[in-house]
Amino acid sequence: MEQPSVSRPRTGVHRSSRTSPSFFRAVGRAVRVRDGKVALIGVLAIVLLVMQTSIGHLLLRDSGLSRPSATFVALYFPDSRALPSKLPASGRLELSFVVDNVAATTGSFTWQVSQAKGSSQLSLATGRASVGANRTLTVTRNLHVHCSTRRTQLRVSIQRPPARLTLWLACPNPR
Repeated sequence: MEQPSVSRPRTGVHRSSRTSPSFFRAVGRAVRVRDGKVALIGVLAIVLLVMQTSIGHLLLRDSGLSRPSATFVALYFPDSRALPSKLPASGRLELSFVVDNVAATTGSFTWQVSQAKGSSQLSLATGRASVGANRTLTVTRNLHVHCSTRRTQLRVSIQRPPARLTLWLACPNPR
């Protein structure tokens, strides 16, 4: 009677290049180098995150590597395309402008809307605006503009820091 053939495990040690001790040493070195790179990237990421905080900005400024953010005030018309080019016959005009305070603290601004009269300015509206840090404020005023020539100039201005806008309007019927 024939015995069925049973495959038996090999009793000899077979070494391939993948399981050789030198392979494990090479993998170990590669892993260690890769781990060092990963650790370096991790440390750099943490440092960059800390530098984005207020403490990080303070450290950079104190070390002379960074300057404080520039502060300024912007004065502009909210929708320049909607500005009139001609004054209504009534002489009444609603005018809006924006004060943008790009600073770390609240700013208080004195503004004025005036009309050119020869070499001087006729005040049409004045006021004070308190604008929070990194905030904008839209000011809207109804004005009565007097025209004595073919066109007139309106000026929106703030005193400190000095800024101004100019708007030219055609007059309907010079008076």
